[in-house]
Amino acid sequence: MEGAGTAGVWGFSPAIDMLSLADMDHSQQENAQGESTREDTASDTQSQHLSSDANILLMGARDARHIIKTIAHLGRHKNFRGNLNFYVYEEQAPMLARTILLLSMFLDQDPNINNADQSQFFLEVFGNTFLRGKSYDAVKSLATSLMILLGDNKGPLASLFNLNLLKFRDRDDLEVVFKFWRDDAKKAYDIEKLWDSRLRRLYGPRYDCRENSVDWDYHMKLVKEVTIIHKTEFLRWRQHGIAYEVRGSTYDKPNRTTATLENMKQDGVKVVKWGYFNDVITGPFVPFGIETENELLLKRDNDMHKHASSEVAEFNIASYLEEYKQTFPTVESLLSRVKIHLLPPGADPTASLLKLTKSKTVAPIQFTSIFVSNSTAQCIAQIPPALLGPKTRMSVETARFMLDLKATQVQAFTEKLVEVCTESGFQMLNGGSIPASSCKEAAVGGKVEAKTPDVLVMCFVGSQEAMLGSAQLSSQVEMLA
Repeated sequence: MEGAGTAGVWGFSPAIDMLSLADMDHSQQENAQGESTREDTASDTQSQHLSSDANILLMGARDARHIIKTIAHLGRHKNFRGNLNFYVYEEQAPMLARTILLLSMFLDQDPNINNADQSQFFLEVFGNTFLRGKSYDAVKSLATSLMILLGDNKGPLASLFNLNLLKFRDRDDLEVVFKFWRDDAKKAYDIEKLWDSRLRRLYGPRYDCRENSVDWDYHMKLVKEVTIIHKTEFLRWRQHGIAYEVRGSTYDKPNRTTATLENMKQDGVKVVKWGYFNDVITGPFVPFGIETENELLLKRDNDMHKHASSEVAEFNIASYLEEYKQTFPTVESLLSRVKIHLLPPGADPTASLLKLTKSKTVAPIQFTSIFVSNSTAQCIAQIPPALLGPKTRMSVETARFMLDLKATQVQAFTEKLVEVCTESGFQMLNGGSIPASSCKEAAVGGKVEAKTPDVLVMCFVGSQEAMLGSAQLSSQVEMLA
């Protein structure tokens, strides 16, 4: 898919509180009694069975959104007294390095920066191809700090990241990425030229009338899924790669964190090159900008939204920051309860996951909840059963927001996901989607009319039990259509 790219740096589904995902069996009981619940507004009783540590696997999430929301909402799980262990797998070292960077930016508790400025800086690095001058310098400074963290294990967040599962080659790859962000004079990153090249490949002979193509994608595809993304911000991003703007600011520095690696031919020989191989068709709006608990941001006037997706994203990040700092007044209090285990990046996670079953540095674990992106869904069957338990919940990203695909292709992909999950011992919960909630999503006419949810929610029951329930699963998939 030319539009989605081959190496994404943001996801195609909203952020999830992974602790609440583990509570969905209880949520389902409440819904049967007619009570509307939300995975990100878990009650005290929802967390009663989570007395031990929560082990969360993120496979190809492409960004830090699930970690951020889970940490921010930890204070809502009053009865959960355990620790949070995140296991992060990405397909490339630049994606893993960017996750580390985004977490460092969000978890920073600098008293000299307020939540509004911190959220603007975060979103700018998260979703823009160009940065302001001061943001560009800040990223270079952070890259230096992360190199020290990687090499000497020093820094305020050094003990947050467990690097023991990485090979020396993986650490070297991460260092190469951090150096690429910092040493701009050594390796150029002409994002304007790279962006234009991607657009020319996407539009082909329609390049000169690309604004009409954007208009078609917006009205005939995107609006059918969600309307809070305004046409003006969608057009600006599709043309220039700018999703989040601070009024009166100049964006003239390349965001080098959006660069990934790809094998390309040069003089008949395959070489690895830096470039922009990320999404150019949907945009970075979905992870933080289409759902919110603040219903005022979803108000309409003459059936038109009064606020835009960028405002929703700013509010969400700022509110996450506020909750996070209330739950963890100091970085030390965070480090006492949260650990992020970095798994070796690569095309196949099998070796990394098997390593967890035999690791001498990590105690034997069973995952509480799992997130699988649509780009790594083929790896579900490779998750060792030893890492799964009867309470394991899995959220699998669908292709709902992949604008490259037709509706029939999205549905076919969803059916294939269900088939793969069933064969791997999983069954769907709540018809496959996260329960309706206080965290509203803006869609056509105020109602979600999409044929497919953004994620499918599964529970592990074992291969034999899952196959016995295959008839029920098939009927549930038909209901999604």
